[in-house]
Amino acid sequence: MPNSPIILNLALSQADRADQAPDPSRVQVDDRSLAQLLNLAVEHGRLVQFYDLSNAPDGDWSALFASDPAIALASQASLDPRRIEEEMQTIGRRLRLDDRPLVRPEPWRELVSLIRRLLTILRRRPLREGPLATVLHQVERPLALVDAAASLIRFLESTGLDLRLGTQPILLKDSELRRLENLLRDFLGVLLSELEVSRQEAQQELQKELGRQEHAPQVALYIAFARLFQSIQGRLNRFPSALLDFYLQQVLHQDSIADKSLRPDRLALSFQAKAGAPPVLVPRQTLFSAGEDGEGQPIRFASDQDLEVRTAQLVGLRTLRAQGRAVVDGRGQTRAALDAVWLTDINLPLPYPAGGPLFPLFGSDGANTTPHGTTTAAVVGFALASPLLWLEGGLRVARLTLRLTPPSVQAVQNLQPQADPASVRERIRLALERRLRWHATSTEDLTPLEARARLLTPTESSSEPLAIELLFTLPPSAPPWRTLAAWGEEPMLLARVLDADPSPAGSEGETGLTVLSLLCLESVALAVEVQDLQPTALHSSAGSLDPSQPLPIFGPAPVCGAFFSARRRSSPPNPCRPSACGSIGTACRSVAMASGATTAATGSMPTGAATRRGSCLTTAAFAPAWSWT
Repeated sequence: MPNSPIILNLALSQADRADQAPDPSRVQVDDRSLAQLLNLAVEHGRLVQFYDLSNAPDGDWSALFASDPAIALASQASLDPRRIEEEMQTIGRRLRLDDRPLVRPEPWRELVSLIRRLLTILRRRPLREGPLATVLHQVERPLALVDAAASLIRFLESTGLDLRLGTQPILLKDSELRRLENLLRDFLGVLLSELEVSRQEAQQELQKELGRQEHAPQVALYIAFARLFQSIQGRLNRFPSALLDFYLQQVLHQDSIADKSLRPDRLALSFQAKAGAPPVLVPRQTLFSAGEDGEGQPIRFASDQDLEVRTAQLVGLRTLRAQGRAVVDGRGQTRAALDAVWLTDINLPLPYPAGGPLFPLFGSDGANTTPHGTTTAAVVGFALASPLLWLEGGLRVARLTLRLTPPSVQAVQNLQPQADPASVRERIRLALERRLRWHATSTEDLTPLEARARLLTPTESSSEPLAIELLFTLPPSAPPWRTLAAWGEEPMLLARVLDADPSPAGSEGETGLTVLSLLCLESVALAVEVQDLQPTALHSSAGSLDPSQPLPIFGPAPVCGAFFSARRRSSPPNPCRPSACGSIGTACRSVAMASGATTAATGSMPTGAATRRGSCLTTAAFAPAWSWT
């Protein structure tokens, strides 16, 4: 409800507020990881070549290491996507040194070599050398990369670019060059995305693969060398700390017993404002007297930061306690599945006296009442705010589409491993439809909404996000969908998890919150539609019209060019601003979204956005309009 308390836990203490010195351990002389050290065998192996009987290069040493699964994983785990992208951009600039549509042979061969090397890392096995089309024909997965490679192969074969490129640049048509650039950009973009995914997976698999006993002799020796080198690397990386210790002890003598008096003392001061007094600023470097020392010299302490003293006082103490279990998701990571969240309102005398009564610092499980306080189920949920939801009247329909990440869906599957994927998806759909109580905000209260959920993802592929659409309907008789005065500047769609009783498809002791707490959003989209709106303004060629009186639709004497229009204006109290866009948050990541609309509109934003964004109408009002001429 609007009067429910807002609980903030910033976890601050006096020690947290003290300025911290830079950590010398973050400055490392050699910060290469084990994966990067192992990948050096492949990188340096390319510099040591084999030669045939005619003294011509015939391969190199990299194949001696790259064929081992552990080294192949290390090559993937040590990839630097930003460095690869910069290398691609450098080669792209060298391909065209002027405005003529030329393809230069040397940079082209460097690009082919780079693509072959990256595909070798992605496939974890060597590829045959040859022109770019030959290299691309060896791409087998994933499907998006195969499709991008196929488009590029068709262009290369139709133009013969691979075969024609010798020692001289090739002149292409402007349209051909633009087509080549677009195809290369699409293929390299998909390749970089797949390399990033494989890099994250390889980092998790590498340690397991290193423990395998079937390495080739040269690989086993190199792995042993890399592990031994890490001990020397650790000693080398202690140099910044040793340098700092030398400076403090040998130069400044700050840690010697004789000179401890040279170090400033620290203490914490507390301030209390008089009742009814306005806020008072205590500036930084304000001096406070602490008497005199043994030699009669004044002792003064200076504040190390600005402090504003207000009359705010502690009037209540509450704790939140999460009760749940550990569940492994689709990526092998352990996640917390919450069965319940308990709110304890602690009964304490305020101000709390020294040596006062003891109380459970982290709350308790289950609803109960004790001398220490009362524990009830906490209100848990989320809110979505958007200018799209300024819906004053008519039949209002809102569609909320949630795309859930595959690992979080797998985590729900792991609650009941014997369940088939179809029942797991239905279980998630029911949790969103029945285990959440939905509301729309109005000016002074909340309007209950009934949700209807349906699955949009037709297949049961574990690699595709699970898309679920939630449909909400507000009849014309319902209050306007507006912002709630105390809850921000935009209208909201609120979802509250129902009390902790067993969910429809759950196991014993499991609640709707158990399933919902495991879900993680990949993206969210909102669409609204309004029907049966009554116009608020009528106009014709003769000016404004009164709808309560008989009116000439096209003026007293209809002529060519006469018009009639009916409009309805629904204006929010504050102009729509990109900086005032709403947000939706989960425990996994946050989603920012906003858009402007007329009678029907949509807005969406992928998760992981670092800043809030929005697009508003050029006018400050959302104005559905119909006109006939």
